[in-house]
Amino acid sequence: MKLKKSIGAVLATLAVSSTGLIALAPITSAGVENCQLGAACLWSDYDSNGFKAWNEDPESQVHSSIDNKSKSAAANGASCSATYFYDFYRGRTGSYFILNSKTRIGTNFRDPDLSNGAGIGKYRYQNWENQVSNITFSDCR
Repeated sequence: MKLKKSIGAVLATLAVSSTGLIALAPITSAGVENCQLGAACLWSDYDSNGFKAWNEDPESQVHSSIDNKSKSAAANGASCSATYFYDFYRGRTGSYFILNSKTRIGTNFRDPDLSNGAGIGKYRYQNWENQVSNITFSDCR
């Protein structure tokens, strides 16, 4: 019976992640090293701790459980070099910061404290704590 439940949980997780939807992970799986390939990740606490929400969809809203509630972020695009994190006031037309892909670029792919600015780009000096609500992948091949 335990085996059936475990297999069911794994299949449910794979189904959610393969649809491009955003998913959540418990506190025990926090950490920037757990921002899986092909994803943009946000955490509820500093230094990639707390609840994690990740997104594998090229353009979408942040999961409601962490929408405007994140304190740290990371990007690990598989085929995209950059990830744009947008503020909650204007969606993809407002302020944003950019994180590079950990796998494709290898530098400037995470920010452990969004309150003191974030990533690169025109708006990098803004306080980004509790401001991210939309994510877009860019420079894809």
